[in-house]
Amino acid sequence: MKYITFVRHAKSSWDSFAVQDHDRPLNNRGEKDSIFMGKKLLSLGCSPQQIITSSAKRAKVTAENIAKELSIDNVVIKNELYESLEDTYLKIIHEIDNSFDNVMLVGHNPTLTNIINIFTSDFIYNVPTTGIFKIEFETNNWEDVDFDSGKLKEFIYPKMFKK
Repeated sequence: MKYITFVRHAKSSWDSFAVQDHDRPLNNRGEKDSIFMGKKLLSLGCSPQQIITSSAKRAKVTAENIAKELSIDNVVIKNELYESLEDTYLKIIHEIDNSFDNVMLVGHNPTLTNIINIFTSDFIYNVPTTGIFKIEFETNNWEDVDFDSGKLKEFIYPKMFKK
């Protein structure tokens, strides 16, 4: 079995329109939510062997905050995940080392919402910021992962836990 935990980056800041989209940081809520969800993943036993993240600042910081909470130091930055479509994610998945059975990908919407809907038979209207979903693939080879070949195992997001 192979498992991918997908994470939509946390809430980003729009305080300065002079900042390029790629360089937008997290806002205060995004910082708190990414740390909170890292702790939540730890409590759920999430243990990816590698985190692959978009090169956008908001995605990298989300990945770093989660990695810190999970005590993971294997974080790989992929420029291709920024402003990419589902085919690019699939290409990156096919390139994952088969010695890893459990990885995390941190990226962007609308692609992540599309991924949950085309990799599984489930339908999710929207993956919110810092939304996390885990998909199981019945294979031992990442190259066998394809659209409509996974099973949704978990879908969580910060507002689920806030009262």
